[in-house]
Order: sequence, then structure tokens, then C-alpha cells
Amino acid sequence: MAVLVVFVGALIAMSVSGGDGSEGARVQGGETVHNSSAGLAMRVPEGWHGHVRDGDSSGFYLWTGRVFVSDPQCEGVDETVSITILEGELPNVATLPRPAHFTRRDGTTYMWGGGGGHELASIECNEIWQRIQFTDEGRTFHALVVSGRHGSEEQRAQAYAILDTFKVGT
Repeated sequence: MAVLVVFVGALIAMSVSGGDGSEGARVQGGETVHNSSAGLAMRVPEGWHGHVRDGDSSGFYLWTGRVFVSDPQCEGVDETVSITILEGELPNVATLPRPAHFTRRDGTTYMWGGGGGHELASIECNEIWQRIQFTDEGRTFHALVVSGRHGSEEQRAQAYAILDTFKVGT
């Protein structure tokens, strides 16, 4: 379990910081965003922003509100919903075929203090983490949907709708 906690925490830190230094183009809502080098695309609605990731872990990092980064006061992040989607397989995570529509029932959910899901020590600010690993066009991807304790149902629904627009081979 310790390896899993460290790895998931590293995934978030890598996503926020650019990890391998390959943070790509900034993303603004209301557009279809392309990661041309990896042949990926997804539609980002108004109110969402983020960046394209290139390099070793190609994909996207998108969020509403403030980014989740070790803020001891949890200021603003408790109303944020974010999505990280990267190419590659996570160890010890079940891989499923890409669902027709992503939902909160896909993957594994982790909550601060357990609360109906699995508990991870590295979760801060009462967040809810959902990891979904799936295959699409013969490639494996992992998505992490993070919701603050006061993230709206509308934002959560938008997160799944964004994942539904994820396209491979563009």
C-alpha cells in the first residue's frame, strides 16, 4: 500500500509541475484541445483550463478553480474538480476497455478518512480521488478525477463528459 500512496501522490505532483519538464500548450475552456505528438484530443468546456502534457507521459491536465497543491489551508481547492489523463499503465490498477460513457462507478474511488471509498494517506483537503485505467485503440491510459469536498455535481458531471470526448488517433 505504501508504494501505491507514493505513486499516486507522485502522479499528482508530476501533473501539476510538468514532471519531466514537458508542460505543453495552455488550455482554455470552450475549445477542442489536441496533443498532436501523441495523437490525442478532447473537448474542454467553458470554465475549465489547464495544459497539454508532452513527453514521457503524454496527455492532459485540466481543472476548474484552483489547482490542488499542498495548501495547508485548503483555500479554494475544496470547490475545484480536476482531471489528469496520461498515457501509460499504472501498476496494481485494473484496466478496463474504454466505457461508452465514464461515470463515478468506473475505476477505484479514494476518499480522505475512508468515507465510502478506499483511504489514501496522501489525500488532502477532504478530496475525493477516482482512478480509471482503460484501453483505447490498443493504447492504455489512466485518468485521475479529483473533486474537492464542495466540488459541484455539475463540475463532476462535466469531468465525466470531458473524458467522454477523449479521442485517440487524431
